[in-house]
Amino acid sequence: MTTPLDDKIVPKIADIINDVGISAILKVYAGQSVNRDTGEVTSGTATEYSVTISPLLNYDQMMIDNSTVLASDMRAFLSGRDAPVVPTARDKIVVDSAEYQIVAIKSLRSGDLVAAYEFQLRL
Repeated sequence: MTTPLDDKIVPKIADIINDVGISAILKVYAGQSVNRDTGEVTSGTATEYSVTISPLLNYDQMMIDNSTVLASDMRAFLSGRDAPVVPTARDKIVVDSAEYQIVAIKSLRSGDLVAAYEFQLRL
């Protein structure tokens, strides 16, 4: 059930990202497996979705701890309304042939709905 705030915020966030955003590919991986002996992760097949994300943003210097957030990490936002699937940390974002691993995701909610997904991206 949507709330009155959802009805106002979700379309505005989507419009802003679509107005100033950049084209990207969201690569969603299914069938991931982990080798119990080595810990090696093998990704399954990828399904690719064309999406519009915010321009890539650097992290503020105060947020960089060189452990959880590296100086080379980037942030980007995807409209919750326009997300073709619910993204996960095993998925990737491709921008201008550079493939970024989604390291972390925050769901930014305006109420019951996800207004946007915030990605932490790493080359």
